[in-house]
Amino acid sequence: MSERQTRSKSGVTPKKPEHLGFVETPTRSTRRRKVDTSDGDTSESSELSPDGSFEVKIPALKKSTGKDAITANGSSNGYTNGKIVDGWAEGKNPKIDYSGQFEFGGSFGASALMIGFPILMYYMWIGTTYYKGKFPTPKDGEGVVDFVRHLGRLTYDGAFPSLKAWAIYWGFFAIEVVFYLYLPGVYAKGKPLPHENGKQLTYYCSGVWSLYATMALAAALHVSGLFPLYTILDEFGPLMSVSIISGVGVSFIAYFSALYRGAQHRMSGYFIYDFFMGAELNPRMFGLLDFKMFFEVRIPWYMLFLLSCAAATRQYEQFGWVSGEVGFLVMAHFLYANACSKGEECIVTTWDMYYEKLGFMLIFWNMAGVPLSYCHCTLYLANNAPSVYKWNRFVLVALYIMYLFVYWVWDTTNSQKNRFRQQERGGFVARKSFPQLPWQTVENPHIIKTSTGDSILVDGWYKYARKIHYTCDLWFAINWGLITGFKSPFPWFYPVFFAAMIAHRAFRDIQKCEAKYGEAWQEYKRQVPYLFIPPYPPDAIQRVLFVASAVHVYQIPPLRSNKGYNASTWTTGPNSSPIFTAQLRILETASPIPGSPDEAPTLRTDILLEDASSGELFAAAPYENVATVEQVLDSSRFFAVRVQGQGGMKATVGVGFEERSEAFDFGMGLLEARKCLGWEGQEKKGVVVERDFSLKEGEMITVNIGGKGRRESKEKDWGKAEAGGFVLPPPPPYPGPAKSGGGLPLITPPPSAQDVRAQRRLSRQKVLPEAGSAAEMGFDDGEFGEFQ
Repeated sequence: MSERQTRSKSGVTPKKPEHLGFVETPTRSTRRRKVDTSDGDTSESSELSPDGSFEVKIPALKKSTGKDAITANGSSNGYTNGKIVDGWAEGKNPKIDYSGQFEFGGSFGASALMIGFPILMYYMWIGTTYYKGKFPTPKDGEGVVDFVRHLGRLTYDGAFPSLKAWAIYWGFFAIEVVFYLYLPGVYAKGKPLPHENGKQLTYYCSGVWSLYATMALAAALHVSGLFPLYTILDEFGPLMSVSIISGVGVSFIAYFSALYRGAQHRMSGYFIYDFFMGAELNPRMFGLLDFKMFFEVRIPWYMLFLLSCAAATRQYEQFGWVSGEVGFLVMAHFLYANACSKGEECIVTTWDMYYEKLGFMLIFWNMAGVPLSYCHCTLYLANNAPSVYKWNRFVLVALYIMYLFVYWVWDTTNSQKNRFRQQERGGFVARKSFPQLPWQTVENPHIIKTSTGDSILVDGWYKYARKIHYTCDLWFAINWGLITGFKSPFPWFYPVFFAAMIAHRAFRDIQKCEAKYGEAWQEYKRQVPYLFIPPYPPDAIQRVLFVASAVHVYQIPPLRSNKGYNASTWTTGPNSSPIFTAQLRILETASPIPGSPDEAPTLRTDILLEDASSGELFAAAPYENVATVEQVLDSSRFFAVRVQGQGGMKATVGVGFEERSEAFDFGMGLLEARKCLGWEGQEKKGVVVERDFSLKEGEMITVNIGGKGRRESKEKDWGKAEAGGFVLPPPPPYPGPAKSGGGLPLITPPPSAQDVRAQRRLSRQKVLPEAGSAAEMGFDDGEFGEFQ
């Protein structure tokens, strides 16, 4: 490695080497500075040039053509021979994104989101306010241009950003900043930052006191009459415009401020994409106010909760009571805001805090998108009489109970994950904030160690599904829409949008975890194969009855013989190759009956065909009767298995074992399953496989009636006379002597006692064949339809 030439050694600033293939990012132009790499390698350099641009030069490396060559916006800019950790290549400049990956469709997708979402917010607000919750559509004979102008006039008249709206919005913002800095709280450590040699940032967490202080201040202002809480509903249109303008403005300030201070991180070199994703990783003010923490918790969820409280106060002002549906939203939004506040010290290790940068995506979404688009359930209830959306009281009680149960799962799930991370790094902070729920911490958890030094939690709720907290989030979103009914589409925007967003986020997480943790993540997927919803209750017990590491799966032709399947029709000919090689498991699951702990659990058995490398399910066959698995007629190593897919669709596939011993063990596993399911002897008691004996198209039955047009022998005369026209052959002639007076043969006399004793002596002298031979056990000779 060559020594880096510095100004102190040469007396002058050395000329920067020229390299092909670099990314240029604009930044501050007031002073000149060089950024040295940690390993002193001169193959990469960056400096502030006199023309005001921050220039980073990376040698043009040969681009791979495989999986790593991921391009977007027309090119890929992140190639390195070193290890890439969260977009940063070890030993390289952390200001450059070396991953080569572009999310949300790159610059084009980011532009569409930044332009389209504010327009969508206005469109939904117009529909909620002026169209009784319906989609705004042109009137008969109204042109598109006139319709757009009409929507613009409605927006100007009802959503102009007034001075009152500016004062309300930024007054709330300023109060929350003061609460963040000066109310009591705790300190917590974030995740180690690889590009800063494992440095852990300290976060101040005062969310609990901030929430309750906000609630007390809002109640005092409302009761005193200084600021009735439902004013924020009356001013919703102007407040929405202020939030949209503020979100865009703060995004520009955050981006160019980071460039001016040289604080950018993982820049791609594409302005639109970098503006959307953000420039700075950990922006702070006064060394204590972390903007990402502030935007994540206080602005969106406190505003959403206050809007629900405003709907309750307006309803009480109008009717003197609050409906159960409005009360449901107040409860739901309080629980969410309270959970974010009481678990604020746990948020510091999440993906948003550790990896995401503060750009348009986070700023606009938290300042405008979340509080003023997720709230359409509240707006619908506030703008309509309770009789419009009234639920049956029993259904309403059920919704309350189910929501509280799922909240317990969600709260404890997040607590288990975040407390595990804190304990792993020695920064666990025990708090007694409301509500304290059972099973928030997993003692001595089962984990999987990774090559990065981290651990993956495979215990608590996370032993049932990898993203079970996303399942609970989706349940919340569905209930926020469900409580309003189905008369308006806008309350259902959040559930639909959230489902798409959470699926995309899960996909992003999986991609990054697979790249970061490698084999450890694959092992995690094998141990926890389900992503969102575990198929069995948490206290279900599973037992593996049989495992085969490699079986061959065949696509088999339709059954043409009523006798059964023949493996020769799959394993010979042009289409004889298996379609998949899978791991086969026979899995028995015992699930207790809810509310009946003393009763025997219900049993079910499944035959699973899985990808041996990833553990992903290829096909499953619920073992519902003995006809689910049929052994073929011409081989002991092949079976026809009836698998079942989503929606109840069924198909029959062929399964072949490489060893007869595995096929025999497979049969013994099925026998054990039949015993546990109480099916013993069913195959002997006449459990018949249903077969189709109907005539197919073009088939016919031919019956030959003998005796017409043919010479008949004397032997057939007797049969014809007895059968009424059907010819039956006579019995064979008796070879022994017959009675003198008759033509019928004599019946053979029974054996004498001496003959019986002689037969027994002879049978004892015979040599028995070897027990357990392949022929006696029913195995074929391996010459037909077998693996060679």
